Amino acid sequence: MPMSEDIRIALEVQQKAYRDLIDVVRSTFNDRIKQLETNHNELTASLQFTQREVDDLKKTSTEKDEEINRMKKEIAELKNRMYEEEMEVIKKKLNYQEDYSRRNNIRIDGLEEDPNSRLATALPAPAPAAGISAPSASAVVTLGEYLTAAGGSGVGAVGGHGLEREERPRRAAAKKK
Repeated sequence: MPMSEDIRIALEVQQKAYRDLIDVVRSTFNDRIKQLETNHNELTASLQFTQREVDDLKKTSTEKDEEINRMKKEIAELKNRMYEEEMEVIKKKLNYQEDYSRRNNIRIDGLEEDPNSRLATALPAPAPAAGISAPSASAVVTLGEYLTAAGGSGVGAVGGHGLEREERPRRAAAKKK
């Protein structure tokens, strides 16, 4: 039986070696599993953090888009208001120019306006029915010359009819008080 005792001892030693090897493998395997679990937990936490950041960035992006759209609308409104104000300024300047160009105009009631006629042709002979006499027509021309001599621009148009300076008869301006 000595041999069988040796075999038994050898088997026990071998069995102990296998158990030790299995314990080492099990310990290594458990350590590796713990390390993988730790890595998994860290990756999960990192993913959650990254997801929160992405959500925050989406929210910020949406807010910025809304702000940009609001500002674009405000800019468009300001441009419209500016164009309207510019248009008002232009209208005022145009009205001023029209008023200035008509400043020395004289309108004769009862005389039909015709843009193609001049005073000389509009009043060739005074119309007694309208109450316009020859001295009245002469007074209009004289008044224009008087205004020109006084520093004004003279009568530029009478009753909407252009009266060129060359068409005016030469008269001495008489001051009336």
